[in-house]
Amino acid sequence: MTASTEHLAIATGLSVLGETGTWDVGSVARGEPAGVRTDRVLVDIAVAYRPVPRIELVAQGSASVSLADAPGVHLAGRALGDTFVRARWDVRDPDERLPWPGVGLVFGVRAPTGDVGADASALSDVAGTGLGAWELSAGVDLRRSLGSVWMLGVAVEGAARLPDESTGTDRLLGPRVTTALSLMYRPTDDLAVSLSVAEWWEGPTVLGGVNEPDSSLRRTTVSAGLTTRTEALRWTAVVAADPGFNGFGTNGVTTLRVGLLAAWVR
Repeated sequence: MTASTEHLAIATGLSVLGETGTWDVGSVARGEPAGVRTDRVLVDIAVAYRPVPRIELVAQGSASVSLADAPGVHLAGRALGDTFVRARWDVRDPDERLPWPGVGLVFGVRAPTGDVGADASALSDVAGTGLGAWELSAGVDLRRSLGSVWMLGVAVEGAARLPDESTGTDRLLGPRVTTALSLMYRPTDDLAVSLSVAEWWEGPTVLGGVNEPDSSLRRTTVSAGLTTRTEALRWTAVVAADPGFNGFGTNGVTTLRVGLLAAWVR
């Protein structure tokens, strides 16, 4: 959220997420049935602080309003999301004059403060949902300057979930691995355009000491962002979508998300 020259950021985001279909256990994509629609309005609040230039601490909370429609049925609900705490260590900054990339190490904790719904597992990458279990994560972020205005990034993160009973049964969610490839174009200090492709994988779930068959998850997400800065605020508009094609996911829900983030930075 912050650069090494910044000290504090307070951000709030508003986004709309719509479910567009599913992938089954054979990675076959299907659209939503006729007359069925599920949407969420998500609100995220985050605070980032750098006690020293190379260390960033972030806390994030969220909430959501969900709307579901089917023939003859309309449901609405509100839910709190999980709480995230992250620490980032910028080991080395990217430098176009050097052959090696910049390196950042990221460590995180996801606390199960959110409401756990029936689709919590299928949408576990959405901050506005409740996972129902503690999650501990660690990752590495590599960034390489390609000239003065281009930046290439590669990020890998792994996470382990602790046992829980949020569904009324002894449960152990499978481990998570996330990879992302990103490209950013920054022609000026006040304007940046980014494009990224992320892959999210989760191992099988264990219920009551028994592996649940066909419970592993996988999804691919493509996103684009535009960031601009005024005198007081930094604005970021994001569009993210899961390609609704065969082979791009397993046991997951395909979504389309559009959001706007405003951050006060000093």
